[in-house]
Amino acid sequence: MSRYTEEGPIILGTGSYENVKAGNTVSIDIMGGREFGYNGRAFTGLVPPQEIKEEYERKMAEIASIRGDLKKLKEIVIREYIKSYYESVLKKFNPEYLPYELQEKFGNGIILLSNDQIDRRIIADYIETETGIFIPEIISYQEGIHTLISPGPRYKYMLYKEKSKVSFGPKF
Repeated sequence: MSRYTEEGPIILGTGSYENVKAGNTVSIDIMGGREFGYNGRAFTGLVPPQEIKEEYERKMAEIASIRGDLKKLKEIVIREYIKSYYESVLKKFNPEYLPYELQEKFGNGIILLSNDQIDRRIIADYIETETGIFIPEIISYQEGIHTLISPGPRYKYMLYKEKSKVSFGPKF
């Protein structure tokens, strides 16, 4: 599958409401980005269930309150979140056809928006894991002008393990 059609890429990238003000934007947040002043289109099919999101945020806040090197503990919480996200949302979508499903609804050059970097990067990495299509993080303040930036944390290896049904280690 090619990430490009005759009209250009199907998914141009991912970004935050703060850093993307122009382009073919589609919110992937529960409230469609309204709480961040976004009034564009939304695709809520990729939103994690609220209880999974709240559990992840609670655990990350708890970790933040502890002093010391907590990298390993954070990784365990992230792995649990990815596992739950995959089981409850992502496995319902065929990652090879998900870009085309989005294209059918929203056209080409889509920028998936979420205020939560982990959610948008999990979706991007899920598609990349199965298709080889790299979906960058984007900044866009003006129509047609997009800056690619480092995507930050990558979750491909955790998604691959989940698809392979490898244990995610101890519970937090």
